[in-house]
Amino acid sequence: MSWAVASRRRGRRCEVFVYEPGDSALHRSDAVSKLVWMLAVTATVLTVSSVLPTVALLVLVLAVGLVMGRLPAGRLLRRMAPFLIIGAWLFVLLALVGRRGGEPVVTLGPLSASSADLQFGAALGVRLMVLGAASTVFVLTTEPRRLVSDLTAYLRLPYRAGFAVYAALRFIPQLQAEARTIRHAHAVRADAGSGPVARVTELRRLTIPLLAGAIRRVHTTAIAMDARGFGAYDTRTVLDRNPRHPAGVALAAFQVVLFAAVLGWTIFGGGDGQFLRAPIGGA
Repeated sequence: MSWAVASRRRGRRCEVFVYEPGDSALHRSDAVSKLVWMLAVTATVLTVSSVLPTVALLVLVLAVGLVMGRLPAGRLLRRMAPFLIIGAWLFVLLALVGRRGGEPVVTLGPLSASSADLQFGAALGVRLMVLGAASTVFVLTTEPRRLVSDLTAYLRLPYRAGFAVYAALRFIPQLQAEARTIRHAHAVRADAGSGPVARVTELRRLTIPLLAGAIRRVHTTAIAMDARGFGAYDTRTVLDRNPRHPAGVALAAFQVVLFAAVLGWTIFGGGDGQFLRAPIGGA
């Protein structure tokens, strides 16, 4: 494999939190409705205490991204790769290290896992995947400028705070692009090799110029804001007036109702009666 191909692949792996332009119902929905949906998904997955409902919620979130967001399945899964890897790692770690009693059903050398241990690890691992899927769908379908505009218009967020959010979101893809450029430059000069020592060396060579570039960009942005009188007035002119799309409102309302139903069933109905039970709580 040539250095160019390897460098391009590493660059693509860096692009996780980047907006994907589109014309789907989810792209046209306002950012506040999608934010409410994401928070409701988070609350729902933290309320559910068993594996199967958590898996069902993961399928539902993926369906929202694939159907309402019209996101390509391969691209969505690539952006979710860090969450999938960490979730699988948590499943294996907690299943083998956990000591929740019962007959061992899986043995790996001195380590063993019972059925309760497997459910413990699977529940926490899938929870993390649900959180990652919801945040990935939100980021891929929400343009940063639209997010700030909707937060300012619908939630009355002060425009100074809104600009801080916008600047942070804009810096993420810029930093990713700069990191890709630095890696390309390093690949042209020499091959860093493989192994843990080479990885640490590559990380050090990447961090220093990336940090210097970020500081320089923040300094330039601050000078530009001062030159334009940012913050001198209580209000600012809004260029974008985006009406609320009914699909986004319906999605947020559905998820809130689902969370209320799950919470009511967990506390008052036929559920286990314990909010935030295992795997985060006790046995």
